[in-house]
This record gives sequence, C-alpha cells and structure tokens, in this order.
Amino acid sequence: MKLMNRIYKIKNKMMLSFMAIILLALFLISISSYYLAAESIKHNASEYNDTIMKRLGDNIEYYFDYMESISNIAVANNDILDYLRTDTVQDSETEKQLKEDITEYFDSMLQTRSDIYSIIIFGNNNKILMTRETEDSSVDTDTPQLNTHTNYYATDWYKNAIAAKGNIAYTTSHVQNIFAGEYRWVVSLSRQIIDKTTGNALGVLLIDLNYETIEKLCRSVTLGKNGYVFLIDTKPKTDNQNQVYTRTDLVYHPYQQLLYSIPERWEEVEEIQSAKENHLTLGSGLDKRIYTIYKMQTSGWTLAGATYANELFPNQLGMFISFFSIGIIFVILAAFLSELLSGQLTKPIQKLQEQMKQVEEGNFQAPVTVIGKDEIADLGKSYNTMIQKIDQLMHQTVAEQEQKRKNELKALQAQINPHFLYNTLDSIIWMAEAGNTDEVVEMTSALANLFRTSISKGDEIIPIQVEIDNISSYLTIQKMRYQDKLTYRIDVDDSIKKYKILKVVLQPLVENAILHGVKSKTTNGLIEIGAFETEDTIVFTVTDHGEGMTEEQLKNIFSSKKNTVSRGSGIGVNNVNERIKLYFGEQYGLKFFSRYGEGTTVHIIIPKVV
Repeated sequence: MKLMNRIYKIKNKMMLSFMAIILLALFLISISSYYLAAESIKHNASEYNDTIMKRLGDNIEYYFDYMESISNIAVANNDILDYLRTDTVQDSETEKQLKEDITEYFDSMLQTRSDIYSIIIFGNNNKILMTRETEDSSVDTDTPQLNTHTNYYATDWYKNAIAAKGNIAYTTSHVQNIFAGEYRWVVSLSRQIIDKTTGNALGVLLIDLNYETIEKLCRSVTLGKNGYVFLIDTKPKTDNQNQVYTRTDLVYHPYQQLLYSIPERWEEVEEIQSAKENHLTLGSGLDKRIYTIYKMQTSGWTLAGATYANELFPNQLGMFISFFSIGIIFVILAAFLSELLSGQLTKPIQKLQEQMKQVEEGNFQAPVTVIGKDEIADLGKSYNTMIQKIDQLMHQTVAEQEQKRKNELKALQAQINPHFLYNTLDSIIWMAEAGNTDEVVEMTSALANLFRTSISKGDEIIPIQVEIDNISSYLTIQKMRYQDKLTYRIDVDDSIKKYKILKVVLQPLVENAILHGVKSKTTNGLIEIGAFETEDTIVFTVTDHGEGMTEEQLKNIFSSKKNTVSRGSGIGVNNVNERIKLYFGEQYGLKFFSRYGEGTTVHIIIPKVV
C-alpha cells in the first residue's frame, strides 16, 4: 500500500512519465536502427547475389548458346543429311565415305571440346552415327559399344527432342548408360534433324555434356561461408504413353547425393521455381536461407543461390547488445535528470498540498504562501480566494439552515388540515345531537390536547412523554370516528420517555398507517406503536397490518414529498424524514419495511437526547 501511495504522488508520476517516454523513444530508436542496419546488410547482400547470379547465369547461357550453335551446324551438315536419306545414297562406298567424313568431323570436335562426352545421331533409317570421349581421349565409333539393353526411344532426351520439333531440348542431369559398361553423369542436348527440302524428320541428334562442366561453373561462385548454388529444371515431360506432364528436377546441387538421405536438406524446389520475385526467404532458425533466383532463357532452367541468414548477420546479437547497452546508459542518465526536474517542478505543489491538508482538517484560516508568477502561484492565489469564500458561505449556510429549520417547524405547526378538523368537529356535533355527552367531552379534550402540542411555541424538541400523549389524543379521535374498524396499541417503556424527540414526528406516520392499514379493512384494523433503545439511539416503530407495499412502491417511498402525505395533518412522510436528518444528522431518519398483502412497519431512528 505504501508503495502504491508513493507511485500515486505527482512527483513520481512525472518521473515515471519522463522515464517511460525516454525509454519508449530509446527502444524505438534502437529497434529502428537495428532494423535499418539489418535491412541495409540484407539489401547489399541481395544486390551482390543478384550480380553474382546474373553473371553465372549468363556464363551458363553462353555455354548453352555455344552448344546450340554446334548442334545447328550438325543438323545442317549436308553429309549428315545425305547419310540419313536412305533413298539418296545407294552406293555402299559412297555411304562408307560419308560415314568416315562425319566421324572425322565429330572426332575433331571432341578433340577440341573436352566438355562434350559424346555425339550420337539416331537415324530414322536405323542408321547410327556416334563418337565419344574415351579415357585416353581417342574416338571409337564401333557400333557394338552401344548398350543393347537400352531403349533409346523411351528416354527423356529422345522424347523431348521429338516434342521440340526441331528446336533444341535440354534434359536434366542424369546417368547416361547408352554405352555398354559405362555410367556417366551428363546433361543432354537433343533435337530432331529435319530435312529442309521435304520437311521430313530424318533422326535425332544427341549431344551429352560432361556433368562436371556444369558443376565447375556452379562451384565457381561463393555465397558466404556455407552458401551454395543449384539448378532446377521444370519443363513438360512425355511419359511412355506419350502423355505430357510437368516434373521438377534438380539439374545440379552440391548436396545432390545427400538430398534423399537427409530430408532436412531437401530444397523447396516447387516454391522456388514458382516464385514471382527474385528473392525468397525460407526456413527458420539456423536453417533460415535467403534465395536469389535467376531464370535462364535458353534452357528454361532456374538458377538459385542460397545464402544462410545467420551469415549475413554474424554478430547481430552483439550489435543488438551494443544498442541496448547504450540505451541503458541513457536510461540511467534520464532517471537522474527526471528525478531532479520532477523534484523542482513539484516542490511548490507539495507545499500547496501541505497547506491544503490544514484546510481539510477544518482550519480555513491557513492561506497558501504564494511564491513566483507561474501557474502554480496563480493556483495558490485562486485557492486562497476560494477558501475565504467557502468559509464565508459555510457560516452563511449554517445560519440559513438554522433559520430554515425554525421556519419549517413553524409552517408545519400551522398546517392544520381543514378536512381533518371538519371531520372531527362534525363527529363532535353528531355525538352532541345524539346526547353522547361523555364522548363529546372526550373527543373535544383530545382535540384540544392535540392542537395545543402541535401549534405551541417554544423548543423544537419535546419530551417523548409529551409526544406519546399527543399521539394518544390523535388515536382517541380516530378511534371514536372509525369505531370497531380501528384498534391500536401503544407500548413504550417509561425509561424511554425521559428522552426528547422532535415535535410532530409520530403523528404523520400514524396517519399513513391508518390510511393504508385501517381504511382498507372492514373490522379490526390494528395499529401498533412501540419503542426500544440501543446504545446510542431510540427507535420508534409504527406497524399496520394493511395492504402493504410492493418493492417498487417501497423503493420510491421518499422520491416525492407528495408520495406519502396523509390527509390529517398534511405533513408528508418525506418531510418528517428530512426534518430528522436536518436536525440530528444523516445517520438518523426513517426506514420502511413492508411486504405486499401483509402490512408495513416504519422505524423512526433518533439519537438519545436528554
């Protein structure tokens, strides 16, 4: 609780506010600086990777363009075209010479290009021309070297060439076993050979490139400490039933042999291939990678470079700690300055508070000492003026309330309801005419006693004994009027009668009890008046056994002065309640207890006054 009270002090509020603003500003600045620095590093790395990947992509494209030019020369070579035109070449010697010329042409090409593993032509006339690189770099064209168990026409490179209709087709890296006993990783370029004269297909040209050439190109690029480059091929394929479908393959990957044995190293090739932007971030934690993507036009392949995010920000924790440490130093400095400034700003307010507490204790003669010309000084001046006016108004209000109470009592004493007086006098006349002399005397005496107390001058409070006598006179009159319809009982101990009570308090409540508890009955309407004392109070009770009140009526019992006005004295129940509170205090007054259909009891609570 003490800690909370200290926090609620304006000085501490100001200090905490200063601290919160400064801390928030430092936090935002630190986060923004860190974010901007990280974005700058990421942007620079992305630009660098873009440049590297474009250069590598251009090199691969240039390499493929050169291979394509070789294929263009081959498919346009007249010797090759003549050799594949079965009907054109009839002489076996001529055919043999053509084959030797073509083989020599292929041989010279392979001698100068170590990146080409083999060149093979599969003619539609079942003729095959081929040359390949051997371990001693010689050329061997003997047909038995082919793998007789391989169905060439079912291979991807053959079907891709047919589907390309004369254009070059690139087939992803694969193990080529076209030659018996040999298994080489190659990338295949294939295309259909078209007779320009007739437009007929004469065969398929296959150029197998050594996989190491592509691998060397990709490994020549460095992307950070652990970054790497890989190639993706996504193109329509043709199955054995000549149905076209799309398949995504890895042409090259530095961990290609491990991808299937280590699932966590599997690349999201589908997502990378379909990415619309040049950059894509995948993974999380230490495995978070930033991909730079380059689409190659010649082959249709996708070149992707992966950089590990933690390598871009190797010391990001240290950088963040540095920002945070500087922020802590500024926070400590700000705390000291906040304490100093808030103390200076709140010192006059604390002085004003101390002097206000004296006024709170009732000392209106303790003005605030005004120092300076700022807003707090103006507040002090206004406060001094205010307490002077309050002091004057309090004295004036006390005097006015005292006079109001006296005037109100005088007015109440003068309020004799003509209707009640008329009915009582009419009853006296009726009894006199009937010759009931004793009853006339009794009612007249009771009426005289009642009015004597009600309109008498002097003190506002009277002994309880007098009030009991007064209410007895009133009930005597009402009993003679209502006959058997009214029965009453007054039970007040003599020890209570020595105390005093306000004039005309019980009568209005008894009037209402008769109104609601007797008039609605045909016989035996009982009114009970009692009293008991507690340590500090006297409690009178007035109970009727009439119709009672609903919860809504009970709730609104004091809502209007006219709500419970009796027809006897004209003094409302609410008026009685206000008189008691005004004279004795807010803790005293009336309390109603009622249940609909059973009756009502009212408690009149007053202090013990001797």
